[in-house]
Parts: sequence; structure tokens; C-alpha cells
Amino acid sequence: MLTKTLMLKINTDSILPVAFDVGKSRLDYYFEIPQLEIQERKALSGFTTNRTEPILELFTRLQSIALEHGFENIGVVCECTGPYSEKLLRLARQHG
Repeated sequence: MLTKTLMLKINTDSILPVAFDVGKSRLDYYFEIPQLEIQERKALSGFTTNRTEPILELFTRLQSIALEHGFENIGVVCECTGPYSEKLLRLARQHG
């Protein structure tokens, strides 16, 4: 088996990872914001419907939260659920 090392061209320190639990009709999300002054993390979670407009609105809100806390953007992490996760990832790429 051939393995190859690839250079990561993204500075992941500047990306806020947001985890999604993907379902047919609902997306649950979870992320943590570091609280540097007290050496802890603030956990935030919620859900939205698995429809295009609500997902894009959620990305806009999450991006605002990320920028407010010193991150450059968000990173989407999700389970592989076929068409449902593909839709989420396609919309994430579309949103930037």
C-alpha cells in the first residue's frame, strides 16, 4: 500500500470547529469557545432544520461568533450520512 504525506495548507488554529449530528430533518451542532482568561471552555450547542436557508443562516451566525472570539472562520465536522451530510458540506463550501 502506498501512503503519501500531504502538507496541510490551512492554519487550523484560526478555525473554530463546529461538530454536526446530521439527520434527515434536523441538524444538531456543538462547539466550544476557549475562555483564555479563566483557562476554561464555554460549550454552545443548538439545532436547526436540515433545509438550505436555515443552514446558511446558521453558518452566518456561527461565523459571527467565531470572528467575535478571534477566529477567522468556522470548520464543519460531521458524520458521513450520505446525501444529508453531503448537503451540509456543499452548503459549507458555498458559504466559504
